[in-house]
Amino acid sequence: MSNVESEALWRIYCSPGAPGVAVKTNVTRLWGASRNEQNANISKVHYIDFTKHFAAGDQRIYCKRSSLAHEREVRAVLPNDLENSLDGFLMPCNLIEQVVISPYASLWFHNVVNETIFKFGYGIPVAASEIKEEPFY
Repeated sequence: MSNVESEALWRIYCSPGAPGVAVKTNVTRLWGASRNEQNANISKVHYIDFTKHFAAGDQRIYCKRSSLAHEREVRAVLPNDLENSLDGFLMPCNLIEQVVISPYASLWFHNVVNETIFKFGYGIPVAASEIKEEPFY
């Protein structure tokens, strides 16, 4: 839920030397991708101090420790039948606005991502991370 990339998130979820991507989307696309699911909910995550506040009932799924506030997360929560549990949920690719390549990825990985998107017939824009761009002074 940010207009800029976070170097901290790149380092946490895609360590230097490891190839990886970030998928850029927006709430309108996220809601559109999940709108066919009954009882789908989308909300900002609330970062709270659990020593002072209580996360109650259904809202617990939208609460995380305040030390993780740098994540600025939005969650789409879909109902799940405990007797027929799902390991995941297939979302349509029109959810993806842009794919951003890790600032730590090698050039060969950029080529693989572009070729894979093209091979499967998608026109999803791919961009290099802005983290490694030369600063403008």
